[in-house]
Amino acid sequence: MSSELENVDPITLEVPSRRVKSGDQAQGIAKRLDELDDEASDRRAAVDGMFDGNPPYQSSKLRINQQSYRANFNPREAEAMLDQKHIPYYDLLSETPELVDVDLKAGDPYQKDRWSRTVAEHFSDMVREWPEWEQHMQLSQLQMLRHGIGPIIFEDKKSWKFKALKRSQVLFPPMTPVADGKWSVIAIRAEYPLHELMEKVSNESVAATLGWNVANVKRAIATATPRTSEDDAISGPTERSQTEIRENYFLSDSTVTKTVSVFIVYWREFDGKISWTIVLKSFNADENKENNEDKIDRTSLFFSPSEFENWEEVLQVFSLGVGDGTINGIFGLGKKIFPHITVNTRLLCQLVDNAFISSTILVQRNADADLEGANLIQAGPMSILPSGYSIQTGQIFSDPTRGLEVKTHLSNILVSNTGSNQNTRPSTPSNKRDVRTATEIEAEDAKLTRIGKNEINRYYSQLDRIYRQMFNRALTSTEDDAKEFRQLCILDGVPKEIFSKAGIKVFKVRAMRAVGSGSFLQRRHIYRELLGNQGLFGERGRYNIKEDYVASLVGQSKVARYLEARDVSDEITADHSFAVLENSAMKQGAPALVVSTQWHVPHMQVHLKAATDGINSIQGNWDNVELLAEVSNFLMIVGPHMAKHLEFIASDPTREQEYRVLVQQFNQVAQLSDEVLNQYSQKLKAEPAPDGSGQEGEQGEGKQVDQARQALSQEAERHAQQIRHREEDHQQKLRIAEEEKAQEIANEN
Repeated sequence: MSSELENVDPITLEVPSRRVKSGDQAQGIAKRLDELDDEASDRRAAVDGMFDGNPPYQSSKLRINQQSYRANFNPREAEAMLDQKHIPYYDLLSETPELVDVDLKAGDPYQKDRWSRTVAEHFSDMVREWPEWEQHMQLSQLQMLRHGIGPIIFEDKKSWKFKALKRSQVLFPPMTPVADGKWSVIAIRAEYPLHELMEKVSNESVAATLGWNVANVKRAIATATPRTSEDDAISGPTERSQTEIRENYFLSDSTVTKTVSVFIVYWREFDGKISWTIVLKSFNADENKENNEDKIDRTSLFFSPSEFENWEEVLQVFSLGVGDGTINGIFGLGKKIFPHITVNTRLLCQLVDNAFISSTILVQRNADADLEGANLIQAGPMSILPSGYSIQTGQIFSDPTRGLEVKTHLSNILVSNTGSNQNTRPSTPSNKRDVRTATEIEAEDAKLTRIGKNEINRYYSQLDRIYRQMFNRALTSTEDDAKEFRQLCILDGVPKEIFSKAGIKVFKVRAMRAVGSGSFLQRRHIYRELLGNQGLFGERGRYNIKEDYVASLVGQSKVARYLEARDVSDEITADHSFAVLENSAMKQGAPALVVSTQWHVPHMQVHLKAATDGINSIQGNWDNVELLAEVSNFLMIVGPHMAKHLEFIASDPTREQEYRVLVQQFNQVAQLSDEVLNQYSQKLKAEPAPDGSGQEGEQGEGKQVDQARQALSQEAERHAQQIRHREEDHQQKLRIAEEEKAQEIANEN
């Protein structure tokens, strides 16, 4: 059974199309990684035992050595330290208005800002309403803090949901780099409840098309056995034993539900794509070859070649650092504190033993004294010691303060090495000067619940990748919650066209950063400072300050209870007002500039209305030469101006529907303008030339009006033709999609 990926043939130099050719080969690779993980598994089990509160000594050995009276407990310092570290990480997730910041790269600057906020809001709501969201995120965070990395996996390519894994489940080859772009193969320990595995092959024809080996799956279900400590599906034997201790149960064949233990193996092909397979963990591949006359691979349950484009679509990890540059070289809080916690726990138990013994009366028994008669005799106010015993007045134990000093010193080293913020301030009632203000207490407590800037930046950079993958999948997922997310965005005015595979390139998604380094006290202090200086900010800034401050007091979910929804009308009014000013300038004969930063749609709406009003005012008043000249001069300036706005709108794929409507309105205005300009041209040509010749010069005003008429008509026709071309492209894409769908159905049948 091979335990390596296929390589280039050294003789023929032929490159293999698949680097794993059978389930037996995949199983061999996974089992080899499983064996290499044994030592690391034992270390992880010891770390888990420290966090779970395992006592420092084995109770059975103490009983054998007749020392069961000794103190043997774990003060759970490690667990408290883990909880303290976890609080600010959870705060980074939960204490932001939205989970993500969304930046829509294309579109009018003001409109796209509103759309970006709308998409971010609905995406965050969808994720937070997923019942397993917090479960998986907290498991990932705790695994990262305990063991250095918190893996998550996207099990279904068509789903935006992920699953957090335990560190023990993911097996990396030795010397695997931290950067996932350089991974070659990974294996995941997993198990399937029988009903879940049966669901995957309930429709046998569809399951076979997807890559499931239906016969092998049914055979695995039929021969499934209960999980045992010696053959655990998702961890090593030592880790499984620790799990049993933590959960206070022990596995037995009669009480445990049957499952199918598997390895899920992912590998990178030579073309860069990721293939994967699911193979049985306990099936003997060598016996399969010997006893199977037809040479059928009965190890593999599922196989999907080149399904993923890169590792980011499959597995991502939250890491506490970079270690030595390899994924197996990253260690968490557990390994850092294990030696100190172990010594501290033993030292504390020893101090307790000394305290118990030193608080009793020490007596010495003579050789002939009877143990059964070793009782004090009460005689009135006196206690009489029986004969054969004498009280020892000397001190046989050392000063316990030495042990306390050592323990304190070790604790200080522990805090220094791990960056933990334990409150080590002595509390001495006799110290009359130990009176602090509320601000001092708040500042000190804030230090206990925050993490360093480097840790925050590292975590957020990793969280960005997770959210980006989730968001990209949600844009095209067929799941009900993803469909609802897109529908809500569309109902709130976001263009439908951006919710497609092409839309992935339009959005930039990153995790929304929380204020306060994970400390709610520090966050509230910052918001108080901003609240006191809110006069320095505009209306939107002042509203945001109030919103954030209220959220720091009552939580994000109750902000709407105290603050009304923000009115975004001021964002629209600015461009409308500016367009009105432009109309006034153009009526005076001054051209107006069109720049990319303008919100082009409201500009078009205002200019179209002004042009239409001018055209309507001249209808039936053709003899009013002064009015005709005023309207015509305005139309000759505003027409090209609107055409430039249309150019910007046409280049924005998110404005397709609005572009079509505006082009239609622009064409109507162009047709009406043609009539007005024609009338004006005829009036000018009928007037005698200034030199008295009775002929208008070739470069006269009438000629200029005709040129403006022609230019406006050409612009209208050009945009109309562009709409027709887009419609033809759209219809062609629909035909191609229908043909591909028909071919796919034909292949399935």
